[in-house]
Amino acid sequence: MEKKKKWEKSSTYSTKYFYEYVINGFDVDVMSGFAVNHNNGVFRYIFDNNSISEFKLINGVNIPFTSLEDWYVIYQLIPNRQTKVDMIETYILSNGIKKPMLLERALEGCLPVDVRLKIENILNS
Repeated sequence: MEKKKKWEKSSTYSTKYFYEYVINGFDVDVMSGFAVNHNNGVFRYIFDNNSISEFKLINGVNIPFTSLEDWYVIYQLIPNRQTKVDMIETYILSNGIKKPMLLERALEGCLPVDVRLKIENILNS
């Protein structure tokens, strides 16, 4: 494809497979078994058909895009992503939750109390 970047293991993630490429000047992460470590354990992201919010045809390839609801949860677990959390939260509060079941499903996983409370609050707004 293009140039494969050297991956340095991080204590933030317990992802089973992770590969990073640079394709036409863009970083592209390819991962499977995505998991984020936090103080209370490990949150394992469930990627299935419900996770896909839309498909976009790019250069003849149908690319699946994951939901803002999933990223709202994930970004709360990754250090230094509060700006993205705030942007997604503002968008969801203004435009509504498209896939509440994804937030409900996340609550079944291993999450810190503060993240759990934020998800419950947004579900109840």
